[in-house]
Amino acid sequence: MLAKWMIRALVVLGLGFSVSAIAQYDVPSFKVDSAKLSDLSFASEAKELGLFSTIHNGLFKPAGMKEGVRYPALVLLHNCGGVMPRHMRQWIEAGTQEGYVVLLVDGMRGNKTNCFPPTPISVGRRIKDAFDALAHLSVLPFVDPNRIFAAGYSQGGFTASQVSSREVAEAFVPAGAPRFAGTVAFYSTCRWPAGKIPRVNVDIPIVRPDIDRPHLMLMGALDNETPSEWCDAVVPAMKAAGAPISTHVYADIGHCWDCIDIDGFSKTDFKGDRVVYRYDAKLTEDSRRRMFEFFSGIR
Repeated sequence: MLAKWMIRALVVLGLGFSVSAIAQYDVPSFKVDSAKLSDLSFASEAKELGLFSTIHNGLFKPAGMKEGVRYPALVLLHNCGGVMPRHMRQWIEAGTQEGYVVLLVDGMRGNKTNCFPPTPISVGRRIKDAFDALAHLSVLPFVDPNRIFAAGYSQGGFTASQVSSREVAEAFVPAGAPRFAGTVAFYSTCRWPAGKIPRVNVDIPIVRPDIDRPHLMLMGALDNETPSEWCDAVVPAMKAAGAPISTHVYADIGHCWDCIDIDGFSKTDFKGDRVVYRYDAKLTEDSRRRMFEFFSGIR
């Protein structure tokens, strides 16, 4: 947690949205911010994924689902641009084919983007949406409450990292209630290093050192939007301290390698960096394999 004196000092300096961004990464602020927007509603009846299925906040059943059986479940957390239909549909299909109940959380609430500060959907609200999905799934009669996982993509990957934190979970999950059994973050990163956000000269943590749930980070070595090297200064120490974090870096790919909807798309991100997305079917399949092997190894 950032020292409160540091936040107060930055407020005195009048750094506008940058101060807001820092405050959003303080756990008590997560709770406060999460209450500023209404909760989402999720379906309780799992359906088969069809050609014309509405996937937003949809609940989908695994292939061959049988009465009286409890299945593992997977919560999907979209990127800052919201739900891209082909992108998220491929992960719903992957989950149901692997035998998971799948819930796709659409937290955009009608906003077109959540990519530029000040974001309309706060860090705390995205965290609460994920935990609300967890709580919803945990009471369904066909879900194993001890085997609920989450996978997040870019900004959704930040959320997947944050819900793995003990302190964050204690702020949102009632004592004795289920936690996520494990999480995967796709093309996310571990922190915003000092100076990478304009006018912010302190580190802002994304992966917190008190992670106590298995967490896998899949990253691209060419990613200049959420660079994998920003993890180099923190992950070794976390591992040495016993944090259950694993990483894999793909050598020749950048951000959003599974984003089939926007292959070739380019933009300037909020840091001012020019970013180009390249879809790679082979790496998408490999990351699918790694994710489900990771989940299967959690007992």
